[in-house]
Amino acid sequence: MPSKTFLGLPETKRNKIMGAVRQAFSNAPYSQVTVTDIIKLAEIPRGSFYQYFKDKEDLYFYLLETFRQSFKDRLTHNLQVQNGDFFAAIRETFHQTLTHFATGTDRQLVQNFVMEMDYRGYHHLMKRDIHQRPHHPHAELSEWQQNIKDQTDFTKLRVSKDEFDLLFHTLLGFMGQSLAHYFMAQRETDQEITEERFKTKFDLLLDWLEHGVLIEDTGR
Repeated sequence: MPSKTFLGLPETKRNKIMGAVRQAFSNAPYSQVTVTDIIKLAEIPRGSFYQYFKDKEDLYFYLLETFRQSFKDRLTHNLQVQNGDFFAAIRETFHQTLTHFATGTDRQLVQNFVMEMDYRGYHHLMKRDIHQRPHHPHAELSEWQQNIKDQTDFTKLRVSKDEFDLLFHTLLGFMGQSLAHYFMAQRETDQEITEERFKTKFDLLLDWLEHGVLIEDTGR
């Protein structure tokens, strides 16, 4: 994560640096980007870079954390709008996130990230979501999860509050896999794959998870 020196910079300078970082990781995948590329785009001395961040990986995961924060804010807002309907909030959040990534300025950056994602990178991200130790630097994530749980209308769910965390992480993983599949499909075919096609597929699979696929009178 960034140093106090970076966080203490004027907002305009921080935004300029992060804009350059976005550009660097949009121009090329993580493995091909160098610190030299970043400092040239950001127009900062090499020494300043290492005052702000430990290394390229530290900066990269901080950038991804900004996406995660936007996602968390979006899901929280949608759950409020949907009056605690957890599945409706998940559906709306996926639609908005896919549209943002597919049509926004960060499209190429996200595609580069997805195409180079490995187990180490995935674990680095996911361990922040599931860390529950108090006073941990990322403890606010568990607070966010608790906030989601508190706002969820459990009269619409057939799970207890103790079971909710498992459902929550299952659906977060499902959303992440669906977004990754969209970008991989775009890369692997010459034909344009529309957002609506992926939204429809996501909605179908989410409907199966929400309502089940077995006919009720099968006796099972």
